[in-house]
Amino acid sequence: EDIGVHFRGLGPPGLGVNGQQFNDFGDPAQAAELASELGRTNDLGAYFDDGQDGDFRARMENLYDRQLGSDEFRGSGGLSFQWTFLDDMQLELVLRAVSKSERIELVTAPRLLVANSARSHLAVLNQVSYVQDFDVEIAQASSIADPVVRVTHEGVILDVRPVVSADRRFVTMELRPTVARLKRPIAERVTTLGSQTSVTIQLPEIEYQRVRTTIPIPDGGTVMLGGMKEIERQDYASGVPILNKVPILSALFERKGTFVSNRKLLILLKADIVIPSEHEPTEAEMAAHAAN
Repeated sequence: EDIGVHFRGLGPPGLGVNGQQFNDFGDPAQAAELASELGRTNDLGAYFDDGQDGDFRARMENLYDRQLGSDEFRGSGGLSFQWTFLDDMQLELVLRAVSKSERIELVTAPRLLVANSARSHLAVLNQVSYVQDFDVEIAQASSIADPVVRVTHEGVILDVRPVVSADRRFVTMELRPTVARLKRPIAERVTTLGSQTSVTIQLPEIEYQRVRTTIPIPDGGTVMLGGMKEIERQDYASGVPILNKVPILSALFERKGTFVSNRKLLILLKADIVIPSEHEPTEAEMAAHAAN
């Protein structure tokens, strides 16, 4: 959710019309150019000329230093409202309000047949390629940076070891689930090679969550593993000092954004004891099959 008010024109946020920055009169530009940069264009949010020596121009934007939320959510959409007042004083106001939500349920249902007391390994992973390094190849009077590509993984890894009781009524499960999550966007770093060529390498950061437990389960029973969750909350606020503290009036001089992300992983395990002798065909079934 992102709601804010700007006193500016309809130029791109953070910039004036045609990419011109709105700044003070310390600009080294010539006086003739100041009219186009600071004049009555849609760059401005407020303009007043008393007809004599007074000339007041202003622009107010409440910007964030970093992106609100994740890459999946953009600030587009929602409500955009413009209000313009034209008189001796000219005032232009832009209101932006957007609220977005997303809910995803991902179900993976693999089946494993494991021998008694044997360890089994299951992985549901996503492979992500990244540039780890560069190899410099020297040619005639030049050098070439050859990227070294590596692969990292993110997803769920389940390591399980079942032990069946002597009476074949219970299964003791030794469980070791691991959740790996890659932080996005992948961090990048620009460096130079010996040939003074600038290259960009990537430094992936992975978060791990591990659980180690042993639990008995009756034959045909189900156990649920939880607790592997991640909660992220971002609260951004940008405004004009003092004015953004005045009740009611503060809504015109500030911008507030909130981002909440909840990730939960639930693992359901159902154990069934399989006795090979119970699944072998009888002599009558084998004879009937041979006759056919």
